[in-house]
Amino acid sequence: MEKWAKSSNAPNVLLRMEQRLQEQRKTLEAAQLEKRAKGEYSKVSPEMQKKMDEFMDADANERRMRQLFHEAFKEGYFNDAKEVAKKGVKLWEAPKKLRLQSLSPTMPNVAGRTLAKEDTDLMTLMAGNNVTLVTFALSALGESQVASFIEPFLKEFKDVKGVGMVQLAVEENWIKGAVMRLLVPWTRLKTPRERRANYLLHFNSIREERRAAGMTNGLLGWVNLVDSTGRIRWQANGPAADHEIASLLKFTKDLNVAPPAKPPTTLPNRGTAAKAVRS
Repeated sequence: MEKWAKSSNAPNVLLRMEQRLQEQRKTLEAAQLEKRAKGEYSKVSPEMQKKMDEFMDADANERRMRQLFHEAFKEGYFNDAKEVAKKGVKLWEAPKKLRLQSLSPTMPNVAGRTLAKEDTDLMTLMAGNNVTLVTFALSALGESQVASFIEPFLKEFKDVKGVGMVQLAVEENWIKGAVMRLLVPWTRLKTPRERRANYLLHFNSIREERRAAGMTNGLLGWVNLVDSTGRIRWQANGPAADHEIASLLKFTKDLNVAPPAKPPTTLPNRGTAAKAVRS
């Protein structure tokens, strides 16, 4: 197992995990041999015996480690990187018209914990707004990109009734997620206090949900104008262009003065995202 991990350039965390498993197996083996030498035998249920046998099976453990490694570095990340290398940090220019509500995708209702240490979900944070700017950052690159939209948006709409903003920071890779959890205090420190209650953290994959909503590349930053029904009426990616900022501000005003659409009786995708993060 150790030879495979090194040859695959696996991260140190996987090596430490395997070393810990080997130590536990050796301890368990020694304890079992000592009991048998004394004529003692542990009485365990068939289910527990099966789990013990699987734990002692080095081949089974290697297969599990290979599966974990594949999940941690699955091809989605590399496909996103290749797309950015080919097309640049902007996949396409944002549209200059609002989408029709009937043709607009639904914003996935991601659950998580805010920087104000409250467990909640996206739809709850958007409730009561006529229009909400929802930003998605799944990488450091994405975080800097959404910031180019946030600054002019807040300058124009910071205290405007009916307009809100939610920042969503997502880490879909379970290994990097463990590191990102340690950095939550730093993220909280650098985020203005008044924005922490609307800064949602989520450490689990929402790849299928976000792709269905048009956010196909996990390396880029995404901004979405969401109406009161949870529909994405306008979307942009990458760093903000001047005309995109102009469109963002104009469409926000348009959606805020329009009569509020009747909210759905059941909030879309509520609870379908992974369980709330604890930070």
